[in-house]
Amino acid sequence: MTQLAIGGDRDEFVVRVVSNEMIRQRRWQQSTKQRNDLKSIASFLGECEISLASVDQFCLLMPPHSRTTVRVLGTVLTTIAWYMNRSLVIL
Repeated sequence: MTQLAIGGDRDEFVVRVVSNEMIRQRRWQQSTKQRNDLKSIASFLGECEISLASVDQFCLLMPPHSRTTVRVLGTVLTTIAWYMNRSLVIL
């Protein structure tokens, strides 16, 4: 099973891939106004040699202090999960 988890707040963005009991993660220290979350996700998946189609489950990493970023990333993941008919888990 391959999981893609994303999360972040105003100044940090995290993408994590869990596949075959191996965890790969990348953090970006950038404000929300300076970053492109979709581009970062695509870039990281390319580095991991994983396609979006091979992701079995999507996860939203939800820090307690970040409401706007969680809403934006939640919308992105909900849309992708719906389009690909995959599950979405909130962590």
